[in-house]
Amino acid sequence: MICINKSAIYQFQEKHGLVFVWLIFAAIEAISFPFAVFGVIFHYGGYREAVGTSSLFGALLIYIITLLIVAFCTRIVYSFYLQLKSRADSNPPRTTNVV
Repeated sequence: MICINKSAIYQFQEKHGLVFVWLIFAAIEAISFPFAVFGVIFHYGGYREAVGTSSLFGALLIYIITLLIVAFCTRIVYSFYLQLKSRADSNPPRTTNVV
């Protein structure tokens, strides 16, 4: 007897993929943050103008707020991933018997 539950496996893989994409985006944001800060401070690369202001402190404030929002959302997404993982491990999937 074989137990098949393809839809549950596919849904978990799809959500798992979306979580992975978000974590990659958050990693890129975290890596680019020091470049943005130094770009604002030393005025290279157009980082000040990219946020819509030529003010040093305004641009730094916008980049810091952006980093905090991305970090908070990443924390939520990662906790969702852990919840998905624990739910998949603890609950046996509903299956259909195929003979």
